[in-house]
Amino acid sequence: MNEYKVPEMNVQNGVLKALSFLFEYIGEMGKDYINAVTPLLEDALMDRDLVHRQTASFVVQHMSLGVAGLSCEAPLQHLLNYVWPNIFEASPHLQQVCVFGGGGGGGGWCVM
Repeated sequence: MNEYKVPEMNVQNGVLKALSFLFEYIGEMGKDYINAVTPLLEDALMDRDLVHRQTASFVVQHMSLGVAGLSCEAPLQHLLNYVWPNIFEASPHLQQVCVFGGGGGGGGWCVM
């Protein structure tokens, strides 16, 4: 996570992809790491770069599906407030995140 501070886009994208794979595969154990990565994801979801926002949205998706029902609603709701403005992007990747996204087992975050 410390590498995300490097002001180069490729390094930051690599960190976000690593977090995406991490939360995809650790599932319930991600509960312990949500609060630690929230500031990093906030920054990525507000970035001007579309790829940053897409990858951060996938991290939030994997995180929310992994910790569904484990009382982690507050940080996830906070992050979803940053994901929400991105649903209006024309990018098919961000639309995919919204349709198949979080909600913890009940559909997605939004209906397109």
